[in-house]
Amino acid sequence: MSEDFIIAIDFDGTICEDKFPDYGKLRDGAKDAIIALYAEPDVAIIINTCRHDEWGVMDYLFRKNIPFGMVNENHRGLIDLYGDCRKIAANVYVDDRNVFAERYTWSEIKTELFRKLYQWRKYGKRRS
Repeated sequence: MSEDFIIAIDFDGTICEDKFPDYGKLRDGAKDAIIALYAEPDVAIIINTCRHDEWGVMDYLFRKNIPFGMVNENHRGLIDLYGDCRKIAANVYVDDRNVFAERYTWSEIKTELFRKLYQWRKYGKRRS
């Protein structure tokens, strides 16, 4: 297993409003939550998007000063262990298509992610 707590975050409808094929407005609290999580020493953030224009997604994030590790790529540690596959492997997925996800603010998402990170650190890196 990877030595990092991997968080896969959807782009459209999660980080920004869903205005595909355009780029929507940044959702309230998304930037602050992602910055706080990215600052943690053993957290890896993967932007998981269905867009084919990954460079456009990266440009959007760079312009908004939102840090991330990868876009649509698996964590190098997992690739080394298991090989690569199409599905992004993560400890936690943040996506507007999750059940009830439309109810949650980024403040609530951030709280839940830090709770899961705490559990992962406390109870062993194989559990999340």
